[in-house]
Amino acid sequence: MAVVVSGSRTSAKTERAEAFCAEMERRGIPVTRWTDGANTYATGVEAIRTLLAKPGLGGIFGVTDEIALGVLNTAHFELKLSVPGDLSVIGFDGAPISGWSLHGLTTIRQSLEDRTRATLEAIERPADAPSTRFDVPVQMVERGTIA
Repeated sequence: MAVVVSGSRTSAKTERAEAFCAEMERRGIPVTRWTDGANTYATGVEAIRTLLAKPGLGGIFGVTDEIALGVLNTAHFELKLSVPGDLSVIGFDGAPISGWSLHGLTTIRQSLEDRTRATLEAIERPADAPSTRFDVPVQMVERGTIA
């Protein structure tokens, strides 16, 4: 397994990657990390080209749908891999493009309502209040990119 995180290392993206790695470790599955590039489609393209040099890669989690789509399309169209036959791909965000029939990307989605609620709660806190963490529930949207 591999996780692709852009070099931007925002807290949300880093936490997604860390949670994924922790769960894989709990299951005894080793994870390769890709942590270069911008948060773009091109990062997914570069990552899959490099990661496939390591034999036995069964799946990739892109911390955004944009990265995962770069992985998916390069694997399918350039490298002629079967997704999910040869490789499973999962993204995160629930971006509308992930559901297009051309992609059918499995993704992890947060509802806009839950994100808005957490944002408003954070904004409404007094300026001198101690920092706090707001957890936003997620939902896996299974499509055609996982075995």
